[in-house]
Amino acid sequence: MRTQSDPVEFAHRAIAKRYWTVTAVRAAQRVGFPSFAYTTGLTSLGHPELIIYGLEPGVAGSILNTVGHRIARAGGRLVVGELLAGFIDGERDLMVIEALTTSDLRVALSVYGSVSALQLVWPDAAGQYPWSAGYGIAKTVQPLAGLPAA
Repeated sequence: MRTQSDPVEFAHRAIAKRYWTVTAVRAAQRVGFPSFAYTTGLTSLGHPELIIYGLEPGVAGSILNTVGHRIARAGGRLVVGELLAGFIDGERDLMVIEALTTSDLRVALSVYGSVSALQLVWPDAAGQYPWSAGYGIAKTVQPLAGLPAA
């Protein structure tokens, strides 16, 4: 992923072209918090922004761009509770949940003032999600910005 000296200005330029940006925050930048990445610009396409926690920035960015293309090019719209097949290791599915807090989407908030967002949640190697009793990864690796679909 490229580093931008002014991510807000970069986002404005991308949005003007009907595109979006991905901002990645490495764990080292925020002590005690995992890496995460999020979009800025899907709001202008009539869709909530996307955020994903706990993956390497390059992997997270690739996922967000792939899903962003699905939304922008194919007119797709993600639905809370939807499973996105095969995004992790080509086998594990991402679950879409509503993000109830968007404070981590700082560039998007700078551009729009307020945003709605969806979190893409990934399972552990056994296919369990963070809200499952058998989830095998520390909860701090992938914090939840919202609740799973009922």
